[in-house]
Amino acid sequence: MATLAEIGLDAYKHRRQDRGTSRLVEHDEVLRWGWDGSALLRRLIALDRRILGNVLSDAREGTVAQWAPVLMEHPETWVLLVAGSKRIVGYWHFAALRDEHFVRAKAGELMDSEIAIDMVAPLEVPGFYNLYFVLLGVSTEFPRGGAKLIDAFFDQLESLAARGIFFREVCANAFTKDGKRICEGLGMAPIGPHNDFGTVYALALHPWPQRLKHNRWLNLAAQYGQAFGGEPIDV
Repeated sequence: MATLAEIGLDAYKHRRQDRGTSRLVEHDEVLRWGWDGSALLRRLIALDRRILGNVLSDAREGTVAQWAPVLMEHPETWVLLVAGSKRIVGYWHFAALRDEHFVRAKAGELMDSEIAIDMVAPLEVPGFYNLYFVLLGVSTEFPRGGAKLIDAFFDQLESLAARGIFFREVCANAFTKDGKRICEGLGMAPIGPHNDFGTVYALALHPWPQRLKHNRWLNLAAQYGQAFGGEPIDV
């Protein structure tokens, strides 16, 4: 049987080998690992605590039992950044909140620990939805991982748009400096404080935001312009 020292040394070697190399992983590969939703969420919650630290209370985080069905029933709403074989070092996750819950999120009244499967719209039918960003985070070991995750997010928006699925608006509660930097980098604007902790940011996706008018996303911008028929969104 390996000693604790041997286990620690092996983990250290694993981290050294992983450092600087990462890849994106989606739902189907996670299932091939033999993980269920609970196995995935235990690791994501542990990663959240490492990334966000003491600001993340149990009430702000939620539980494995709460989040597991939300992620596993909506596989198109999350992507993992993985180093080595199965070490999760970052991810993003959003929820297509139903209208009444999205209104509460924008008002700073919604706690992430409240979000349940029946509050999230399935992205099965073409139409217009609300996007609530639950988290985009990456370990400090992988400083370039954030850019990789953001590219994957816009790739997913483009893939969903090709299926006729569009989002009227993006909303997020940022409660760290990095979270606020990411929101502002995407062109989101602060719209008010959260009732518990943090600042609520929002961004309408039509007309296509000036901040996102980049060659990389021209096709996505055209998809959104066509879908909304050139009419501005009333937000």
